[in-house]
Amino acid sequence: MEARAKSPAAQTAPGAGPARDRLQRFAPGIAVALAGLAPFLLAGLAWHRHEGEIDGAGLIGGCPMLEITGLPCIGCGGARAFFHLTHGDAAFLDYNWLWPLIALLVIGYGAVLVARAARGAEPFGHRVRSLGRRYATQPVKMAGATLAVLLVPWVVAFANLDAIRSG
Repeated sequence: MEARAKSPAAQTAPGAGPARDRLQRFAPGIAVALAGLAPFLLAGLAWHRHEGEIDGAGLIGGCPMLEITGLPCIGCGGARAFFHLTHGDAAFLDYNWLWPLIALLVIGYGAVLVARAARGAEPFGHRVRSLGRRYATQPVKMAGATLAVLLVPWVVAFANLDAIRSG
């Protein structure tokens, strides 16, 4: 008798299959969305007001750079902005409001990746792949562009420095 060739499904490793393929397809989008959601969850569940200050897991107190140099870091006021926004307080605008905005954009991008996975498309489109190629082929230029982008939250921190210092 002739031996039959095993089907591709029968040749896969144990535990592999449609469910695992689906998880792998949706994983990038879910991971990106969870990364954007994490600071909101932390601010809502682990941080609380204690004697007028925001306290909780993962907070170190004041900014060491601000305390030592008098200059804010690019993240100064970000935790308080997340806290106030998560608790429905417009005071988040008095702090580094750009970080919650960025986190919301990251959540949105995670949703885009999940939608691409649902359509069966490649997770990352041509723009993201092109950007990756530019980082690989022009690292100095792209590092400069990245630093320029990081100046934006620093400018927001400087603009809200009085609230950050007193907060």
